[in-house]
Amino acid sequence: MAPPRRRRSDPALRAELEALCTGDLREGLRLRVSRAGLAGALEDDLCREVGIDRDDLLRELAGLAEAGHLVFAGGGRWLG
Repeated sequence: MAPPRRRRSDPALRAELEALCTGDLREGLRLRVSRAGLAGALEDDLCREVGIDRDDLLRELAGLAEAGHLVFAGGGRWLG
């Protein structure tokens, strides 16, 4: 999953990077899935990117889905 192209001076990029640095796992997952766009983010890729096991990832993604932040698209793919 490739990140969108942006300039370093882009304020949205700065805000996303600061949010990813906070260490909040759910917010980091929400941002990663959102950045994936319409292609969605695959569970295997997310596990690798955040360094957690699949069960923990699914628990966090389910919480985000219950809160209305993400949608499961099937086939291990999530949309934000």
